[in-house]
Amino acid sequence: FDLKGENTHSELQRICTANIKTEIGKTSYTQMLNEDGGIETDLTVVCMDKNYFRIVTSAANREHDKFHILKYLSKEVEFKDVTDEIACLGIFGPKSRSLMFKLSNDDFSNENFKFGTSKKILINNKEIYLNGDAENNLDHETFLITKKMDTGRKYSDPGSGLTKTNRKPYDAVVATILVGIKKIAPKKFSARADGSLRVGGINKWSNKY
Repeated sequence: FDLKGENTHSELQRICTANIKTEIGKTSYTQMLNEDGGIETDLTVVCMDKNYFRIVTSAANREHDKFHILKYLSKEVEFKDVTDEIACLGIFGPKSRSLMFKLSNDDFSNENFKFGTSKKILINNKEIYLNGDAENNLDHETFLITKKMDTGRKYSDPGSGLTKTNRKPYDAVVATILVGIKKIAPKKFSARADGSLRVGGINKWSNKY
């Protein structure tokens, strides 16, 4: 949710349990309570600009959190639900920072990307196309990355993650992240595609790699 207006910060201070940071690029993890003091939700507030904040919460709680926020938010603050416009991906684990170094040329060192910080970055400037090379540009194929499970004798596939691409920016970012994961942990994941892949200056990759 995007919130804008001169009173946005003071309104957030009133409905959030944590002190919301006003420095651009800083994030604040907080809870919101009901009138009985019970926890209604926990979410992250990002200071995007002066008098401009973005609330990041679970998609499953979209309507619940929206109702709660609007219940206590004054009309002086402009509220916009941008759920359908912006996708949020979570990358966790001890090698998550290493993965981001491979995906983007931005600086993710501890000194330049500290805890509680938000920053706008670029991933894959050359863009990535996974299949979808039909003349009408409407076709798309599947790209799967599967976690390997050691059964003691051989690897088996307990399940698969799936993304489809239709030359959309969101698909490009997801696919780039999956390829990056495969490169960082080749023994932990298997990756394959229904057709050939073209990534940046590389014309084609094999179906399995």
